[in-house]
Amino acid sequence: MKAKDREKDNSCPCKRTSCERHGDCAACTEHHHASKKIPLTTCERIKSKKH
Repeated sequence: MKAKDREKDNSCPCKRTSCERHGDCAACTEHHHASKKIPLTTCERIKSKKH
């Protein structure tokens, strides 16, 4: 299924609104956890700062 066909989460805190994964938490998490440069999603970084 293409990203544009998936239901998007309008509460996504990521500022990169043009990203094809914006609002698609599963795709975003998969992408970031596979990345060595930025291994955490925006959601994960925000949660870690609250504690």
